This record gives sequence, C-alpha cells and structure tokens, in this order.
Amino acid sequence: MADAPPERLELGDGYELVRARPHHAEATSVAVTVTVSLEHLRPWMPWATPAGATIAAQQERLLQADRDWDDRREFSYVVQAVGGERVLGGSSLMTRLGPGVVEIGYWLHVHECGRGRATRAAEALTIAALDVAGVALVVIRCDEADERSALIPVRIGYRLERVEPYVPEAAAQTGWMMVWHRRPGDH
Repeated sequence: MADAPPERLELGDGYELVRARPHHAEATSVAVTVTVSLEHLRPWMPWATPAGATIAAQQERLLQADRDWDDRREFSYVVQAVGGERVLGGSSLMTRLGPGVVEIGYWLHVHECGRGRATRAAEALTIAALDVAGVALVVIRCDEADERSALIPVRIGYRLERVEPYVPEAAAQTGWMMVWHRRPGDH
C-alpha cells in the first residue's frame, strides 16, 4: 500500500488528474473566473468569489496545497486534457474527517459538466484513496439540493449513509448534507 495517492491519474477519453502545483494558479483562476463558471460554482462553493478566484488567491491556495500534499493532509489535483495546460476543474482527497477517512471534493468549469469527467475523477480518486495505507472509508458529501453532485456517488457505488444538518455557507445550500460512504470491497 502507498503512503499517498499517485500524482497523476488517467480518467480516460484523453483526460487526467494531475497533482495541483503553484504553476497551475493562472489556469485555475481562468477556469473559475469566467463569469458563467463563477456563477455556476457560487451557489454551492463558498470559496467561489471574485476575490478567491484571482491569480494571487489561487497561487496562495496552491502553495498551501503543495505543503499539504507533502505533509499527507490533503491531495489536490487539477483536471486537464492529457498533456494540456488548461485547467478544466479540480478535485481533492481531504483527511479532515479523521484517521482512516478520506473525503473527495470536486468541481468543474460549467462548460465541462455533463460529460462524465467529474464521475470519472471521483472514481479514480476513490480507487487511489483506497490504495493508501490506513484508509478504510472514502466519503463524498454534498448538499441535498445539489442534485448533479449527488448523482456522482450513486454512479460509482457509494451508499447514502445519512443526511445531517449543517450551517450553510453558500447561497443555494439548504443546511442538509448528504453523506455518502464507500469502503474497500464496496461496488
């Protein structure tokens, strides 16, 4: 078993996840700040603000992501075409829920949605996470009103464990979080 997931994961169809690095800051800023994409992300993502999408903010975030990867706290990726430089979205494996548990987060530029890329990214990250030593549970959480995000764990074999209250931080959030689980051997 590995102590970290791979820095590059093939998604098929010419796309990949690659370890997010500070040099991705400008491309990530472009992916988030295109007006239509920012409006697409803002209802669900509290970080999707004009200030948070600047190159400087992304540079700072990606410098922290680099440190977090090296410290084995969080593993952040960008979604891109194989060999490309344009960022189409991002995904992360986060350890914030405690020992043995990894949470997956994902987002895509609005024009990249509906093509199966977020589903393939979540599946690749699930497989990679379950191959990391000590990981016994992978979790996906999303607001119950975020129907598109909720389709992803269903498609890749997660089980809805519970719906729990939380304090909403973004405009469309209802305050009810769906918590999806997948363990080794689940399909």
